[in-house]
Amino acid sequence: MFVPILAYHNIGFQFEWGINVVSPRLFEKHIKYLATDGYQSIRIEQYISGDIQKQKPVIITFDDAYQQVFEYAYPVLDEYGFTASIFVVTDYVGKKNTWDINLGGKSAYHMGWGEIKELASKGWEIGSHTSTHPDLVALSDEALALELSQSRQELQARFGTQIHVMSYPFNRCNTRVVKAVQSAGYSGACCLAGKLLISSAYRHFTIPRRGVYAIDDIGWFKHKLKNHVIGKLDDFRQKIISTCAVGSVYYKRMKKLKKSIAN
Repeated sequence: MFVPILAYHNIGFQFEWGINVVSPRLFEKHIKYLATDGYQSIRIEQYISGDIQKQKPVIITFDDAYQQVFEYAYPVLDEYGFTASIFVVTDYVGKKNTWDINLGGKSAYHMGWGEIKELASKGWEIGSHTSTHPDLVALSDEALALELSQSRQELQARFGTQIHVMSYPFNRCNTRVVKAVQSAGYSGACCLAGKLLISSAYRHFTIPRRGVYAIDDIGWFKHKLKNHVIGKLDDFRQKIISTCAVGSVYYKRMKKLKKSIAN
């Protein structure tokens, strides 16, 4: 059974060069369409286990746990009877997203623990987005294990429940990273589009999602929900967007190198 898995980042009114900020008005159009067409939300944990008891399931996810998701997306989802899965950067809870480039000096705040707890109480699935949102591929084995385990342990301690899923920062992973995620105790992990170079034996650790962006009008949004030719074209477009997003990883590396040379 094909289950559409949607990946949002932020919901708000501000302009953002990376097209990651979807306006509240457009977001409500998306969710209203899902409700009208009979979709019902499930958790990633259910997708992994195969315990899908909805006739028309959909998974809605949010990377980074931005405060504006609580402000704008949560009320809309609640109104239409949906829940979502949210991936938390644990060291940045309640803080600005200084881990990002933030071109033009525009930064965004992450949710506080109280807001995340309210979402959990409403049935939202809580997942890890690591401790500090690094490029996991570039980390040593020790640093990689620490990023994955500390964030999971923090969330489990805060919410008193097992944390089963995570999402890869910057959509960066390889077989070494996937094995580390499995070793850290997760049952699965999400990426954007597929990871063709990673063995299908790790399919639950490369769960493909279709990103939703500011440029996605309701017409294109509908294609994301189908396993047809245009839907697969969206997967190709996602790969291009993800490749561009890696630019922020290299920018940060260059900035760090420049600083070390200056010192």
